[in-house]
Amino acid sequence: MRIIAVDYGTRRIGLATGTSELRIAMPLCIVESAGDFEKDAKLIIDKSRELQGEIDMFVVGLPVNMDGSEGKQAELTRKFAHQLEKISGKKVVLQDERLSTFSAESKFVQSDKSDNSHSYKPKEGFDAVSAAVILERHFECH
Repeated sequence: MRIIAVDYGTRRIGLATGTSELRIAMPLCIVESAGDFEKDAKLIIDKSRELQGEIDMFVVGLPVNMDGSEGKQAELTRKFAHQLEKISGKKVVLQDERLSTFSAESKFVQSDKSDNSHSYKPKEGFDAVSAAVILERHFECH
């Protein structure tokens, strides 16, 4: 089963890919948000097909607070996920993404050995790494 993971944001959306058979997540790309749930869903579907062919399922990271509560971004993410499922006709699974940003930062910093600075600066592709962490968590839970 071919899966696309989505790290949904109101400015940038990170995508990662993997299969349920191999259970390996790979960062794919980032896309700029169109600022509208329906447009963003269509954008993700088109980009996924362009890069990966037919997709079987989407996993969308749900930003849950450490205490388990959900805030404004979780509400927006749920609305986006609903549109993605409605438009794509594919199963969309929400995956708790607590601490995924921390994990993605660690992976991103470790992979950049040429940067000797001590301050972390997000770089292009970071959101795709976050999406890969979300997909890894999905594989661990299922």
